Amino acid sequence: MTAPKRPKLFERGESARTGDRQPVRIPASCQVGERAAEDVIVTDISAQGCKMGLVSIGVTKSEPVTLYFGAEPAISGRLKWIKQASLGVAFDTPVSHEQMARLMALVPDNVVPIRRTRLG
Repeated sequence: MTAPKRPKLFERGESARTGDRQPVRIPASCQVGERAAEDVIVTDISAQGCKMGLVSIGVTKSEPVTLYFGAEPAISGRLKWIKQASLGVAFDTPVSHEQMARLMALVPDNVVPIRRTRLG
């Protein structure tokens, strides 16, 4: 007897995350919990959250995160997911349009984000 299939929560191409993520490559500093801040690269961002590369060991979901982008005000959030060397962060408060514009201005001119495409 085969197990019943679980209902799909999202159709293909849909996502549980909210907001349009923008592929970027923004250097930042990240403090997880009480640990010392570490340099990170934010690889996509929206007003509600971001994805970044971090090499810390021992981080767990729901830990508080503070992101620092140069002279911008700190952005606080929580770890939502951890996969290999990437972390997903949900911001506690959505980033304003003005601050998002300033963050997007931090993307170096010589970096062109590459979007993944689905094959077949």
